[in-house]
Amino acid sequence: MRHVIRPAIVLLISLACAPEEQAVVPSVVLDTAGYVEPARVGTFPSPKAVIDGWIAAGDTMKIRQHAWDIWAVLTSPSGKGDLPVWETFYSGHEIFELDSTDTQEMLRHPRDFEIPRQSVHVRRAAVLRNEIPVDVDERRTSFNRFSRSTAEYITSHRLNFTETLDSINTAFNAANTPVAQRQVFVSPPDSVDPRSLVLKVVFQFISGDSVTAVPYWNGYGPDASTSDTLPVPDTWRQGIAIDPTGKLPIGSTIVMPVNNEPPRALKVFHLNQFYWIRLTQADVDHFSTFVRPQTDDVGAANRTDSTSLMEMVKPGNIALLMAMHVTGKEIPNWTWQTFWWSPFPMDPHFGADRPKTIPAPWNNYNMNFAYMMTNPNGAPRVAFNPYLETNLNGRFPTDTSARWFGVQTNCMTCHRLAARGVVDTSLTFAPYGPAQFIDPGDSSLFAGITKIDFLWSVAFRARPAAQAPRVVRRRQ
Repeated sequence: MRHVIRPAIVLLISLACAPEEQAVVPSVVLDTAGYVEPARVGTFPSPKAVIDGWIAAGDTMKIRQHAWDIWAVLTSPSGKGDLPVWETFYSGHEIFELDSTDTQEMLRHPRDFEIPRQSVHVRRAAVLRNEIPVDVDERRTSFNRFSRSTAEYITSHRLNFTETLDSINTAFNAANTPVAQRQVFVSPPDSVDPRSLVLKVVFQFISGDSVTAVPYWNGYGPDASTSDTLPVPDTWRQGIAIDPTGKLPIGSTIVMPVNNEPPRALKVFHLNQFYWIRLTQADVDHFSTFVRPQTDDVGAANRTDSTSLMEMVKPGNIALLMAMHVTGKEIPNWTWQTFWWSPFPMDPHFGADRPKTIPAPWNNYNMNFAYMMTNPNGAPRVAFNPYLETNLNGRFPTDTSARWFGVQTNCMTCHRLAARGVVDTSLTFAPYGPAQFIDPGDSSLFAGITKIDFLWSVAFRARPAAQAPRVVRRRQ
């Protein structure tokens, strides 16, 4: 989820709507061997009928086991250096912002570009295969991540361009398409593809050479946060001390303040209790321009604004993986599981059932799920990530409705609202809302717009083809 005031409306397309808009756009790949397909682990993948059975029965134990199996899949070694599998996924930048503009020029004038002559034939072959452009340095700390199946479907059907999206909504309008059918998929037409996985990844940036006090989530009551309605990281009242040098023993204490709290003894943790990255100059130079204003990543003083974030995105500093949303297309509404780092990984509600086979540092992350919008008794199912939703608020379904907050949300509910359309020639986005059932045929929500298969990332990041930046840089 992202924080927007009365955001609103996005569209995708199905091949049948506007076939002339679906032409494949060739693009260059700079790392042909980088991607690693997620393997089978435990219950992943499971047939739709099996998962639907868990949901119908309210079998939270089996659903949680499945979510942990997905975590095990994503965090397993990729065989590409020290990268886990999820770090080989394509980034939103690679899908939505890089383009083939430079590709053809590069193939015509290879001497002008920073590539070895002998590799030109590799890029030429990639162009013919319609492979996706890669920016490895940007990918390392990017926010949106896509498995190959999803990435290729989006790019090959041009769903990363606003021209395609707008033409689809126009086609639906012209055909008077029923509201329930005004939707486009980012997987095959049956809308189920176990290979489709989409992630949202949150990092906190800390000093690379001195101890940093880092707050941790412990709920949003007055003892845990200074805000009941917007309990974002700089309101959390408890914390740990992270020593990137390893000089302070794990488990020892050091007196430091957390946010605006009085100094107190904080327990010391080391980097090996996190997934972490030491930033290089290339990482900083390529740091995502999409991430900077989104208020998800955490920067100086545990604040999430762009200025505080970029104050800490410096060579030698550390990027700590703090949270990850994971959604998979095993069912049409996708499965939704969300993870966050905790000093209490055996939390009775969110971590105690984690399989012992999940190794460090991945066993330091807790989990919640939202495989349904409401519980079997019809009550809303609240499921949010403390790093991704606690900054959200708004009114739903109208501007005069009661205000809702991120601690009242559900992943599936929010993403069911992902849609796009054209209103007075300007783009508007459908509002987020609190945990509740959303009917895809609700004309009060979706009339005149097109649902985007639950992916806000497509809604936010699609852009005119002419605005796509170049893939590679010329030598100076």
